Amino acid sequence: MWIAKYTGYLTDNLTVNAQYGEQKTDLESDPDNKFSNLIPVSGSVNQNPALNGGIPITNANKLAQISDPRHQTFGANYRLDVTYHLGDHAITAGIDNQRTEDRNDSTIMAPDAGYLWLYGRKPNAMTPISEGGVGAPGNYPGGETGYYVSKYIQETRASVKVMQRAQYIEDNWQVNDRWLVKLGLRNDQFINYNPEGQAYIRQTKPQWAPRLGFAWDVNGDSTFKVYGNAGRYYLALPNSLAARGAAGSIYTNEYYTYTGIDANGNPTGLTAIDTINGPGAPYSANREYGQSPDPKTVTAKNLKAQSQDEYIVGFDKVFNENWNYGAKLTYRKLNNAIDDTCYIEKFEEMAAAQGIDTTGLRGCYFFNPGRAAVFNLPNSQGGYTELAITNADFGYSKVKRTYTALDAYIEHPFDGRLWGRVTYTFAHSRGNTEGQVKSDIGQSDISATQDWDYPSLMEYAGGHLPNDRTHQLKAMGMWQINPEWSVSSTLQIMSGTPNSCQGAYGPDETYPAYPGNYYHWCGGKPAKMGDAGETPWIKNLNLSAEYRPSFADGKLAFTVDVLNALNEQKATRLEPDYGPGIYRQVLSWQTPRSMRLGVTYDF
Repeated sequence: MWIAKYTGYLTDNLTVNAQYGEQKTDLESDPDNKFSNLIPVSGSVNQNPALNGGIPITNANKLAQISDPRHQTFGANYRLDVTYHLGDHAITAGIDNQRTEDRNDSTIMAPDAGYLWLYGRKPNAMTPISEGGVGAPGNYPGGETGYYVSKYIQETRASVKVMQRAQYIEDNWQVNDRWLVKLGLRNDQFINYNPEGQAYIRQTKPQWAPRLGFAWDVNGDSTFKVYGNAGRYYLALPNSLAARGAAGSIYTNEYYTYTGIDANGNPTGLTAIDTINGPGAPYSANREYGQSPDPKTVTAKNLKAQSQDEYIVGFDKVFNENWNYGAKLTYRKLNNAIDDTCYIEKFEEMAAAQGIDTTGLRGCYFFNPGRAAVFNLPNSQGGYTELAITNADFGYSKVKRTYTALDAYIEHPFDGRLWGRVTYTFAHSRGNTEGQVKSDIGQSDISATQDWDYPSLMEYAGGHLPNDRTHQLKAMGMWQINPEWSVSSTLQIMSGTPNSCQGAYGPDETYPAYPGNYYHWCGGKPAKMGDAGETPWIKNLNLSAEYRPSFADGKLAFTVDVLNALNEQKATRLEPDYGPGIYRQVLSWQTPRSMRLGVTYDF
């Protein structure tokens, strides 16, 4: 990484700043897989208990996928701004341009098999594994009780980039000796490129983001300050979006019934289940068979960038020479989200109604959930035909996400010996979309989560979001024992996060979208997001000590940090899948106690 910066004080009132920098990161991966001769097994809890003695059978190979060892990220940024002082105003205008590249970002199935075995079960053996796509296991030997297995392949290969451009202007207006007002306006543009260097998202029309802030010195002596901010913020989609959305990704299953399971968890006595593509042929619910999509058909034509509005108001007050206190109220509201929809049946229905050929339909399209969308479909003349679908046609609810928080603190300023601060936060995060990922099930496909794929997946989705943590208390302190020795600590106590229950869809427990427990239904009853209890309260105590020997003029320091000193290991995420034997299993824990040693030297 390197950065070059120039500052020029051209006159008493005119200043110029210019900066350029680059950063390159090698993401090397060389997994030592001692069991590559074994085929990984997933979903073992769904194995037929009549064939495994009631105990799931797996093997020692847990490496299902590997990354390209050439994977590398690159970023470059140049920024230029000019500040001019005009009376009580300090006016700054400038540009901010960024380029980020994701090179050789490829994930492939681990050798030697090139696939994993994924076990599944249909409660009703005569229910299709995927309506209109894959047959019912009950029609094949070994599937009479609904059990089946698939060869699962999920691979991505991409080298992509994102360009971000912005122009901004800001006025810092010192109204008088007690009032400072900040007025700003920013315009953002984003372009995302596929592996062939073609733009598949181009958001270059003006995206105005106004900003307003103020600070009021109530008493005129800096002992009581009231402040506030309001602004809009736009967010570009990252490079990783192209891996599945704009590149030739593979996401297929070959389905079988089976009559046995060997000692390594491999199914035996296989019978291929017919799919829409032919007897025993690979099937992709999202039509991801490795083909590179036309960049003009990847997203809705009227796609709007993700944006959020934020409002903050607060105060800081000096109580006496030893104590300060304050509070802050924050409110954030999501305006637009971007995700993908795979509701191809609706595309076909609306295209038929509008007299549009559907031979060029893809598997999934990026759009703004909760809004009308217009899509390009290739036509027989070599051009494109526009397909318009309203949100009422889709049947989705409006996008909702709000964050409300009250932060309060009390602080003992550093007096040469002691410093301390205690902060309490009361917050709520609610809505029907967490953002670009889906943390409750660990899905990290940016803006390509299962949410919004089908309307059935979003029924009863509104509620407490997975990152909703109502109470947080943080205490920090430092004691300067003498000029050479100091000790410090932080204590964080937090309430749990909401857990959800996800099962089959509706009272009849069907699978209208995907064959799995991905729906906001639990045992045939509606189950709103976040309504299945919470993870436990957790606390983290970190201890630190520092030694700065006098012989080095305080420039040399030795540090020791003990993280999670109490070694508390509570659950931080629970399994929402309402499957037998797995519901509410712990998926992640607090990081156990660890120690870190450090040496620094200040030049």
